[in-house]
Amino acid sequence: WRVEMPCVVISPDTERETQAVVQACNGDWDQAITMSPGVDFEEGFVGHYSALNHRVGGQGFGTIYFVRMLDPAKSEENPAPQ
Repeated sequence: WRVEMPCVVISPDTERETQAVVQACNGDWDQAITMSPGVDFEEGFVGHYSALNHRVGGQGFGTIYFVRMLDPAKSEENPAPQ
């Protein structure tokens, strides 16, 4: 989904992608909604994942999302709680 407000656009195109970015920001939604793909992070996914047999392809219908922060300092601003 895409949420547009004055001056704010949440860039990831799906709810799952947004969750992956929030997770990469250690749960900080305020930081996550200011991130832009290709500028602040890289994203990728593996489709047709089956959680039943942990395989990719065939009749799998799940998707695994990956997020890699391009500026490690941004993910360290809010370290994960201990």
